[in-house]
Amino acid sequence: MRIVTSELAKKIAFDFNKTIKERVDELLKSDCSNYTNLGLDSSEEERVLVRETSKDIYKIINLIDEESGELLIKSIDS
Repeated sequence: MRIVTSELAKKIAFDFNKTIKERVDELLKSDCSNYTNLGLDSSEEERVLVRETSKDIYKIINLIDEESGELLIKSIDS
């Protein structure tokens, strides 16, 4: 399974050749891809890794778009 890591998410976030919206969209697509690639055969370690990476992605989004980031962070904690 290919997981978009926190390091790759940081590279996406700090690509200043793209608009804020484009960067946020790409980060959310990466997060979605991580969850989509999980399956019945995924180990508990992979599930935990995807969840932790998702939290990191939401924190990164919060750095570039506070409004969206806050909503995402609140949603994952509920």
